[in-house]
Amino acid sequence: MGVAMGHKGTEAAKEAAEVILADDNFASIVHAVQEGRTVYDNIRKTLAFILPTNGAQAGIIIASVMMGIALPITPLQILWINMVSAVTLGLCLAFEPPEGDVMHRPPRDPNEPLLTQFLSWRIMFITTIMVIGTLGLFLWDINHGETLQVAQTTAVNTLIFFQIFYLFNARYLRQSVLSREGLFGNSAVLIAVL
Repeated sequence: MGVAMGHKGTEAAKEAAEVILADDNFASIVHAVQEGRTVYDNIRKTLAFILPTNGAQAGIIIASVMMGIALPITPLQILWINMVSAVTLGLCLAFEPPEGDVMHRPPRDPNEPLLTQFLSWRIMFITTIMVIGTLGLFLWDINHGETLQVAQTTAVNTLIFFQIFYLFNARYLRQSVLSREGLFGNSAVLIAVL
């Protein structure tokens, strides 16, 4: 990759270079690499959060139709979950600071997919947990004499609590969230949860 100085570089060097340093400071490259890796990680974190949430909503509807039971979540509740809860919580992941090892990793393989095999497995696993947990509590309410509206409210709240707890887990791709930094390190997450 060709790099040229923005102020001191010649016009020929600037035209031939892929990157032009506006401030003539090579340390800017390090900062740009760190920022690029952080943005890429945060996109993956957001996908790892949003896809299980949407997958769980679809799975709950499909399972309830296949079981021949009333819908645990109504279309209006799905809209509310997506517009208020999922978007608000997912947006916080865009403001995640870089993980501690971001500059110690080797360069990423350009052919590596955005959703790796592990991340795809994780999405399927979390989706399954959300579907089973939400449907389980919905059916428990119905079988214990609660009205459909109460059972649907339980299902919606269960799904939202799953989202909140999973948000903390989705904050890190490579390290454990079980630390002070993991639980309280991003004020945007805490504000969105409250």
